[in-house]
Amino acid sequence: MRTLIAALLAALSFTAEAQTFRVSGTVVDSETGRPLNQTRVALSGEPAGEWSAITTADGKFSFDVPQGKYALAAAHRD
Repeated sequence: MRTLIAALLAALSFTAEAQTFRVSGTVVDSETGRPLNQTRVALSGEPAGEWSAITTADGKFSFDVPQGKYALAAAHRD
């Protein structure tokens, strides 16, 4: 399996109403730099548990989560 690089954009935009932060980025192939479609991205941590998303055709993903500490992981079939 190829090594994945999840370029976590420093886009932690604060939304005052819901008190959530946006975590977003692009998953790319570490060898070619091309965006990876259909990659499962998981975000887990405290205080709220785990979320997962599948990247779009351009490798993008995003989560709106409460403030906390999280781990980010990505898995692709190839």
